[in-house]
Amino acid sequence: MRTNLFDEEYQFVPNNLTEIRWKAIIKKNIKNSEKTCLIDTPFRRVVYLFLVLVASIAGGSAFVEEWIPEPLHPSFGLTQTRSLSDYLPSLKGSRGDTELFFFEGRSPGGIVLILGGTHPNEPASNLTAVLLLENLRVEQGSFIVI
Repeated sequence: MRTNLFDEEYQFVPNNLTEIRWKAIIKKNIKNSEKTCLIDTPFRRVVYLFLVLVASIAGGSAFVEEWIPEPLHPSFGLTQTRSLSDYLPSLKGSRGDTELFFFEGRSPGGIVLILGGTHPNEPASNLTAVLLLENLRVEQGSFIVI
């Protein structure tokens, strides 16, 4: 018995029957994938590349906007503002040059240090430092916010 599956003639014998079935399945899948292929012309490739670039630029600009420094509004209890470069001049002009905010109470006492942003992917420390900076009133001792 003979059949024409692949524009070639095959003979159905028990030894190559399985092979013919697999070739038919593979050829059918290849034809189906060619029909559903999204990137099959140079014009579509250019369009998809353009869409990927637009999405990358939009996502990148949103990421860059996260690095814009927020304005800080210290409370009325602020007594002094300095920067880390006052203590280590090599930091001047770098991203490590951070502002230090000093709050001092009317009477002497202990000193509290708050470090905000130690781990940049943990917003709780940044938020705590900003909330304290904007609302703090010290009665006794000193408070430093970095």
